[in-house]
Amino acid sequence: MAEMTPQEIVKTEVERSMPGGTDWKQVYANLHNLVKDPKHRIFRANNSLFIINNNGDHTADIAMATADNAHELAQSIKEFFMSMRKCGFTEVTFAIGRPAMYRVIERAGYKAQILPGVANQGSKAKVTL
Repeated sequence: MAEMTPQEIVKTEVERSMPGGTDWKQVYANLHNLVKDPKHRIFRANNSLFIINNNGDHTADIAMATADNAHELAQSIKEFFMSMRKCGFTEVTFAIGRPAMYRVIERAGYKAQILPGVANQGSKAKVTL
């Protein structure tokens, strides 16, 4: 897949996971404002954006916007996890909206521990790096 702009990635993710009138431009603006806080960063791999909330204890909470297919996403996740480990992180927790994400994480070579989620917000996957 051709490289997309961050705006195109966010638009694809919003259209795929938030149908019904959510404005992708507002989501993008919120992400732009979020990274002004030093606890938050965005990492890009292929056509995936990983939104990192640094917990300050070598762990991070991760949200993601992607336009990658399953194979590309597995590569993106693997690259992201390797970079996080090199930066000193030992554990990341993903917000999982789609159950297939567990298989993609495993395809990337990592084991995801399923954590219970809050109603209507999906579950979480904890990955030890």
